[in-house]
Amino acid sequence: MKDYEYLVEYRFEATDRGIGYVESMTAGTYEYAMQVAKNFHEYGAKEVTILRRKVSDWKPIHQSGLPESTIKEKQMNEESNLVAHARHELSLIGNGPMIDDHVLEIVKIFSEQGHSGYSAMYTANLVNKLLNFENLTPLTNNPDEWVEVVDELWQNKRNSAAFSKDGGKTYTLTTDAVEAKITYTAQTSAV
Repeated sequence: MKDYEYLVEYRFEATDRGIGYVESMTAGTYEYAMQVAKNFHEYGAKEVTILRRKVSDWKPIHQSGLPESTIKEKQMNEESNLVAHARHELSLIGNGPMIDDHVLEIVKIFSEQGHSGYSAMYTANLVNKLLNFENLTPLTNNPDEWVEVVDELWQNKRNSAAFSKDGGKTYTLTTDAVEAKITYTAQTSAV
């Protein structure tokens, strides 16, 4: 029988995506409670408290501002499931160590960030777009976004596949099918 039970209470501030909230979760051991607290702190919780209970007596034992050294602690001895999966999949296609080692390094960093569910999907999507030089927000008609590459033909600095014949007011993407000839209207710039 355990002498103590632990509860991790965490608070997130209100954001433009929703209201702030306070929640808690039970953690069986102090070590697990500390790991949970570190994770919530890294995810941006404004306050994290670990409570210890013996019988019905709850007492705060650690609150807010986890020390930087505590936050940076990582369990490096064990390979994560994601890294093991990546290693196995890479071995099946036989690129060799030059590419595999670089890809595994990126996967390890991503894995160490502790993403789960939505945050993993969202972060991977952003990284994929950025690695492919894609813009994250709509292109605008701001002249600073466009460079004239030849007379009367501008290329967008944020998306090199976007070309314009009117200085960025409208543009086409070279990634679209040639037959489609889609013309986009740029978002009006605040500048």
